[in-house]
Amino acid sequence: MLKKRPVLAGAVALAMGLTFLSGCGGDTVPTGDNGDTSGSTGSTTTMANAVSEIPGVAKTYQLAAKVNGTAVKTMVLQEPSFDEQSGGSLGLSGPFFLTGSGTIPEGLSSTICQAFQGGNEKEILSSMMDDTEITREEFFRRVGDTWLEEAGWSAQDSVPQLLAVCVDGDNDGVEDIACEIFSEGSAGFSSFHFFKGMGEGTYSHTHVFDSILEEFGFLSYEEKHYLCRTNFDYDTKLIDGVDIFLYTDGVLADAIGIRNQIVEYQKETVWLEDQTPAPQLEDLMGGIRFDQLPAELSRQEWKPIGTAERRMGEEQIFCADLDADGREEQYSKEMQYSSNLRTVMAGVVLSQDGSISVLDSIRQTIEESAGGDPGIFYTFWADKNGEDTVIFCYYARGFDYTLYLLL
Repeated sequence: MLKKRPVLAGAVALAMGLTFLSGCGGDTVPTGDNGDTSGSTGSTTTMANAVSEIPGVAKTYQLAAKVNGTAVKTMVLQEPSFDEQSGGSLGLSGPFFLTGSGTIPEGLSSTICQAFQGGNEKEILSSMMDDTEITREEFFRRVGDTWLEEAGWSAQDSVPQLLAVCVDGDNDGVEDIACEIFSEGSAGFSSFHFFKGMGEGTYSHTHVFDSILEEFGFLSYEEKHYLCRTNFDYDTKLIDGVDIFLYTDGVLADAIGIRNQIVEYQKETVWLEDQTPAPQLEDLMGGIRFDQLPAELSRQEWKPIGTAERRMGEEQIFCADLDADGREEQYSKEMQYSSNLRTVMAGVVLSQDGSISVLDSIRQTIEESAGGDPGIFYTFWADKNGEDTVIFCYYARGFDYTLYLLL
């Protein structure tokens, strides 16, 4: 079902639960949010110990520490040029044309940026909404069906789910109709249609663009209306801002994207209550720039590799004696990227020789320490610390992350 009010519903928290797999896993639908900007830099606290054992595992890892990274965000503008373009930066697909016959005021984009920075974007945008939702029956009664064939449908009954609103969308004093039509595929493809009011209750289908299913609404600002659509990252399903569009004479005149941009992470190191922070461990924790992991993992060819691991030739297979039994385990590290609205980007570790039960033990240890919900697993690596092996596991939660350190 298409959603419209409020304009922002928070993060889309639909995830596939992919962690350490020696066989296959199941789908889960955890809840989450967009993250916040609270936290402290460089602080250290303690936590209770957690340990799990699995029969047949030579070594049992204990959770020694974790690093909580809280994203500090700012808002940036993305401005397209006034020509035919792919529109990828604004979440659109297919070429579209901006006439340049009007511009989105700086005051509007500034108001929205400040709302995001203040964490009250839902309230501010909802208070600015100024359109009226109409039923499917009322929509077709007004716009008719002469436009259907050109749009790719044979009859009214063949049109999938839709959500329509009445509003003076192009600010000419005559009421228009805007409508988002969901194509009913798991990928979330949709199309957004504008019907210009021609007076005397008639409408003309003047504009359409293809997109991914989003929430939308028309905002009122200084006696003009602007289309506002949420924008989310398709891989993570996190809402990272909105797109604002201005219509004039029934077509798009201007568009701008307003996006979250992570400036830095505030990091808090949490050690076990019976552990003394060891300088060499903290050195290991800085060996891989884990602040950059979300960006790095978006590049499919990149895989983190620790000092206790080695790669088998040119293959994407890793080897390490993870359970200290004198025999190397063989495994692959993969990122599975989202291909539909029901999944998010997540990591998966696949055994190549059926011998990574130690990783199941590690996963259980982390889940227990996190109360059963550590977030979404991205990746892990193993480092040497003298004669010992240290395991690092990286989990994402919204825009934030937790890096678990196990000895």
